[in-house]
This record gives sequence, C-alpha cells and structure tokens, in this order.
Amino acid sequence: GMFAHQVIHEKYVTKDFHLGTEDLWEFFRVKSDEMPELNDIGRNTRSKLQSVVFCNLREAGYISKANELRTAALSRRTLAHMTFEEQCFFPYQEAI
Repeated sequence: GMFAHQVIHEKYVTKDFHLGTEDLWEFFRVKSDEMPELNDIGRNTRSKLQSVVFCNLREAGYISKANELRTAALSRRTLAHMTFEEQCFFPYQEAI
C-alpha cells in the first residue's frame, strides 16, 4: 500500500527523472533480492500499482508518455495479444 506508493513516487515522480518506457516497467521487474515483497503480489495488486504510476505520471506532467502507454494498451483487441505491461494497464482504461 503506502510503501509501494512511496517507492513509485520517489522513483518516478520526484527529482529530474526523465521517463522512459523501460525505466517505468523496470519497477515491476524488481529482483527478489532487491524488493522481495513486490514479487509476491498478484496481478490485481500489480495493476493497482500501475494505476498509481499512471496517475502520478499525469500529475507530474508526463502527459504524453502516459497517453502513449494508454494508447498502446487500447490498440490491442484482446488480453491474449497484450504484453504483460499492457495487461496491467487494461483494467484502468475506462476510468482514465
């Protein structure tokens, strides 16, 4: 909950971070020795974290990248053809 939100905010929203797709998704590929608690979360929790990332990116002014990620997910017709990252985004398309 708060821990994940804090980490996301510190890594992707503060300082002079220049957003790159690989940098963003790296957070969700954390090795067990770095942040083991994130490796045990299910897809639903991971999706919620993804939503937090998206909202924080928008608030931080990274509108174009956030929209780019949203468009990428919307361009896929089925979950089977989505990448893992796009699947994380999918539940939030309508809300966003």
